[in-house]
Amino acid sequence: MQFEPWKLIWNTWALKKCQFFLWLAFHNRCWTADRQAKRGLPHPAQCPLYDKEDDTIHHILCGCVVARQTWSLVFCRYGLQDFSPLPDDKVLHVWWMRILDLFPDNCKRGLNSLIILVAWSLWKHHNDIVFNGAVLNVQLVLKQICEEANLWCLAGASGLAHLEVAAR
Repeated sequence: MQFEPWKLIWNTWALKKCQFFLWLAFHNRCWTADRQAKRGLPHPAQCPLYDKEDDTIHHILCGCVVARQTWSLVFCRYGLQDFSPLPDDKVLHVWWMRILDLFPDNCKRGLNSLIILVAWSLWKHHNDIVFNGAVLNVQLVLKQICEEANLWCLAGASGLAHLEVAAR
């Protein structure tokens, strides 16, 4: 069986480490609490972003209230607020593939880059909380996403640059 969303990852302009992270995430290979528990390793009991749910990669990237808030703020910035994950959206690539069909072809490349960037930023913030004792700060994550998006545009993410221009 072929992994369906592989094109979303590998045919998108993004840093290779971000693409590789999503590849691992889509294969449930990230070291979240659910995987650590299976191996008897120390782990947080619940999601460090919003402690009402288990700490799984799907929860961190799409299902968590904090993740959905982040997606909503980022998508509002780009005028895409109608496409933010809903409470029923529990798996990132399922939501991603669903909304991608609603976009015109000239915007898909930018959307794909943006989704990879936001997922990567959520993961980094999650890890900063777990391993460095950082405090949850959605506004900081949003600022980091905006700064990184600008750098990606300068580095050649033309589809993301197209979204940036359209958002202004």
